[in-house]
Amino acid sequence: MAYAKAYVRFPQDLQENDRQFHGYAYQAVYWRVLDIIRYRQKEKDVQAVELEDDEKQEARWGHKPSWVERIMSDQLFQEVYKLCTPAEKRFLKACYVEQLSGAEIARKEKVSRQSIYKWRKAVGKKALYVIGKGEDMGYTKALKK
Repeated sequence: MAYAKAYVRFPQDLQENDRQFHGYAYQAVYWRVLDIIRYRQKEKDVQAVELEDDEKQEARWGHKPSWVERIMSDQLFQEVYKLCTPAEKRFLKACYVEQLSGAEIARKEKVSRQSIYKWRKAVGKKALYVIGKGEDMGYTKALKK
């Protein structure tokens, strides 16, 4: 398929530039093969990490943890959760544990959808802070409490 795409995308006239096309097509196929190899290696790496995490969590919980237990025990989730207001904590639980949509959370909490969007944005900023890519915005005081 990469060869066919190279044929279609070749910017010059094929009859006049036959030799250049062969180099162009070779490079396109070569890059595509490298992309496939990288993709498969990345898949293997992710699967290895997931298996390792599953084994650790199974040993800690005494059983294979459910996806809810995994989310609630995730370190990033816990750090962000500590920084959240009570409303944002309810939003996180409804969003990630109950898997409700924004409209469903708004109905459940009896607030507007704009409030849900504000909570989501605030939680996102706090997550960026925890990851280390955001501004402090006074969160260090909240962590010390």
